[in-house]
Amino acid sequence: MRGSRAFEDSGQAFGRQAAAGIAAAAVPDAGSFTTGMLVWVFTTCSGLGVYERFLFTDRAVQAVVLLMVVPLLLAMGAPVTVLVEAGPERHRRRLRVALAGRL
Repeated sequence: MRGSRAFEDSGQAFGRQAAAGIAAAAVPDAGSFTTGMLVWVFTTCSGLGVYERFLFTDRAVQAVVLLMVVPLLLAMGAPVTVLVEAGPERHRRRLRVALAGRL
C-alpha cells in the first residue's frame, strides 16, 4: 500500500513538472505572437500606414515588414499548437491526426 502511494505521488509530481514545462514554453510563444500583432498594428495604424500612399519609402518599409517580419513572428507564436493544447481531449486527438496527415 505504501509503495503504491509513493508511485502515485511521483506520477502527480511528473504531471506538475510537465504542466510547468508547457506553461514555461508557452511564454515565449505568446510573447512572439503578441509582438507580431503589435508590429502589424503599428505598421498599419501609425504614420507608416498613413503616409504609405504618398511616400515610396514608407510603402516599401511597410511592405517588407508586413510580408517578412510579421508572418515570422506570428508563426513563431505557434498558434496551431496553442489551439491543439487548449482544446478538449477529444478534439486534440482529431487535430493531431489532421495535422500529422500528409496532403
